[in-house]
Amino acid sequence: MLIKCLRDDILSKLQIVQKGTANQTTLPILSGILLKTDENILRLQATNLEISIMATVKASITKPGMSVFPARLLVDIIRLLPPGQLEIGHDENEDNVVFIRSENTEFKLKTQAPEDFPEFPEVEKEAEIIINTDVINKVLKQTLKAVSKDETRPILNGILFSIKENEITVVSTDSYRLALSKIKLKNKIKEDQDIVIPWRALDEFQKIISAGSKQITLILGKNQAIFKLDDIILISRLLEGQFPNYQQLLPTEFTITAEIRREDLVAAVTRASLIAQKNQSVKLNLTDKKLTISAQSAGIGETTEDLGIKSTKGTEIEIAFNSQYLLDGAASVSTDTVILELNNSVSPGLIKSLKNNDSLYLIMPIRVN
Repeated sequence: MLIKCLRDDILSKLQIVQKGTANQTTLPILSGILLKTDENILRLQATNLEISIMATVKASITKPGMSVFPARLLVDIIRLLPPGQLEIGHDENEDNVVFIRSENTEFKLKTQAPEDFPEFPEVEKEAEIIINTDVINKVLKQTLKAVSKDETRPILNGILFSIKENEITVVSTDSYRLALSKIKLKNKIKEDQDIVIPWRALDEFQKIISAGSKQITLILGKNQAIFKLDDIILISRLLEGQFPNYQQLLPTEFTITAEIRREDLVAAVTRASLIAQKNQSVKLNLTDKKLTISAQSAGIGETTEDLGIKSTKGTEIEIAFNSQYLLDGAASVSTDTVILELNNSVSPGLIKSLKNNDSLYLIMPIRVN
């Protein structure tokens, strides 16, 4: 193998592909990145057997070939080299040694056998969906926060994509809160599908989106999902099992409703969380004229803050929530006004947008004395 390419071009793609490597593994080959030539393109591949990432780089190919580099070391080396053209190739005098040259600098790295590297997955397409990158980015920001990290219930370690005709309902829950967001599709899907994608794959993909284009392509297979963004491909396995029936968890009626400026609510809960700390609760006392937010911690102190409300209906209520969960819910609403819907101090509360029901955030209260 002998190639020439620009440092900035390969570095940006290596930093993306590196997200697919396995940091702690009994298979050392999974901590590497495969560089493989394909006509006038250099392919970069990584996998941890749960997700696989491939990106392409424009390069001048003098000799075709492939090799597996130690991912972290390769990225660090290229990052510290000066901008300009790089030359990467096999050392003819040493087996499994590859050089990296840039101006007056040369590195020689021991590499692993490319034949031991897993094949990039092939997925038989069952459906293809085009989604605006701003939309999927917003949806993932809302739903990733509510995913369970408890591995005793693996199905909750993923996010449900419920696809029906021209709409996707995206849902996550950790049993204490539930985030729901909807995506309107331009193309209509022939068959309804429910798939659950691991949160780690979606978290990594969201990091890729920030540098991406205007749209992504989601390709669904029997056991895998493919996300395509320009010349970057991320493939994830799907989780097996039955996701909870989220519709049964959503109350159909509420007796108490309040409209609050989102900015005021976020600021007040942020201040109260300084006293609440960690997983302590903040208390909400709602009347027909104001919302009082308070927190108290033994050995630390207490705080109380009154907020004006735009409108309210129903009886007075006192209810407590986990401060971080409440913050996440309020922050997930895109409109200036938050709708807070409640029934009583022991039933879940709902936070949603004033304009529509495309984004909902359900949160379980905390019992307080």
